[in-house]
Amino acid sequence: MKYERKNSFKRIFKKLSIDKQRQILEAIQALTVYYETGAKTEGLGLKYLWDDVWEIRSSLKERILFSLFGN
Repeated sequence: MKYERKNSFKRIFKKLSIDKQRQILEAIQALTVYYETGAKTEGLGLKYLWDDVWEIRSSLKERILFSLFGN
C-alpha cells in the first residue's frame, strides 16, 4: 500500500511541538498497522466522515483527516 502526506500536512506538522508530533506519528503508525495487518489498536478512533474522508485521533482534541484512493 502506498501512503502520501500532503504538503499542507508537512507544513503544519513542522510547526507543532515535539510531543504533538510524536502523538501524530504514533496514530499514523497505528493506522498503518491496522491497514496492513487488520489489528486495530484501542484508541485509534477510526471514523468514516463522508465520501472518501476518514479520521483518526492523535489525542482527545486533535484529529487527522485522510482519504483512501485506489482500493
